[in-house]
Amino acid sequence: MFFLSNRNLDAQNDTVFLVHLSDTIGAPGQTVTIKPLLCNPPYLFPPDGRQALASQSLATNDARHLGAFIENNCIQYVHNCKNPSNNQVSVYYGRIANPYAAVPSSTGIIIPNDSMDLRILTYRI
Repeated sequence: MFFLSNRNLDAQNDTVFLVHLSDTIGAPGQTVTIKPLLCNPPYLFPPDGRQALASQSLATNDARHLGAFIENNCIQYVHNCKNPSNNQVSVYYGRIANPYAAVPSSTGIIIPNDSMDLRILTYRI
């Protein structure tokens, strides 16, 4: 099983932590490994989102991972961030290829929008 973490409260950071549990908790020989991976581009703490026709802003929380899945030996994840080109709330989309490798590769993009702030919403069912 894999888990992801990052430095979600930093103003700017470039590290994602890939945590791997080799077996169930308490299983004989179970190991936990943590691999710090560098992201390019780095992620930035998201500002509050502006609302059209309103004097208040919408809290976007921080840059913690809000969703992830693994498919075809690639972990894909998303979190909120700030777009450095226009200082708007945006979505950071990252990919970790070959997570079982000694040194997995990590890439990311900031998904921008020129006219509105973007925010990832999570719902609990």
